[in-house]
Amino acid sequence: MQILRKIVAWLRGGTAALNEVESALVSNVLDELPPEQSQTIRRQMEQINLVQRPQPGRMTIMFHRKPLPLLENREYEVCLAQVSYKALAGRKHSTRLMIHSGFLQSIEGRIPSTLEEIQDLTVSLWPGVKSRTPDAIDRLEHGSEANR
Repeated sequence: MQILRKIVAWLRGGTAALNEVESALVSNVLDELPPEQSQTIRRQMEQINLVQRPQPGRMTIMFHRKPLPLLENREYEVCLAQVSYKALAGRKHSTRLMIHSGFLQSIEGRIPSTLEEIQDLTVSLWPGVKSRTPDAIDRLEHGSEANR
């Protein structure tokens, strides 16, 4: 069954699970959350059936089998956590885990390609920031007039 899931995900332009770095980012956030919220997201993670990376290193989108256990916060789009870290070159970067209608659906921002790139990691829960990644991708793909 696992092989079939991987083939179907590949045919749909993705993978059947998060990669090592994405899993580590989520795990660091789960360690900081209250137990009930952490458990809800862990159950959601077990229901992932497709992970797509339309902009590798900038956006990861998770699709789940339904029905899902949902978080209490059911806003359309809200930042669950911002993960800040220092890269090997010493520059500070951040990655956001975004909740969409009560479930973890995307990882956005600067997503490192290897675990070795992450140093001095800190997690800020519910920072109240909005996603800037879709607008940045639109500007990159369509020029400076996008989203005006």
